[in-house]
Amino acid sequence: MGPQALVVSGDVVIADHIQSSLTYGGVRSTVVRDPNEALTALDAASTKRLELDLVIIDVDIVGVNGVASDIKLVDEIRAAPRDTTVGSARRLRHLPIIVLTDNLTTQVKDEVWTIDRYIPVLPRTNLERFDLLAAVQNRLAAYRHELLQSVQRVG
Repeated sequence: MGPQALVVSGDVVIADHIQSSLTYGGVRSTVVRDPNEALTALDAASTKRLELDLVIIDVDIVGVNGVASDIKLVDEIRAAPRDTTVGSARRLRHLPIIVLTDNLTTQVKDEVWTIDRYIPVLPRTNLERFDLLAAVQNRLAAYRHELLQSVQRVG
């Protein structure tokens, strides 16, 4: 079985495109429509030990203070308690994340990269299937590499 992704997008067209692209690349996915649904899905993945390998967040909802509420989701995932796991043993706070946005200004990138400088930020409109799949594969490979390094340090 291929990797499992959680896709967070309030835009049905974008969500369908992401899901179709992921399926083409052998990645299974579940779509939720907003950050609250995402937190519920992440909690379920943790408590039920459901497999989850990646989170893709479509940042398209700007809050009253000008900060995208979906960027807050990135922060909440990275701030998860150390012992919160998904699947067999993945630490929720270390799961690979990819952010999609139409606002490719330095402000959005800076907000995301302040939380985690390794999160790729891709354009959501005209997103090419292969660009998304390349980002998915790169993040999963980097995540596996980090896991191997941590096991080698411990063992």
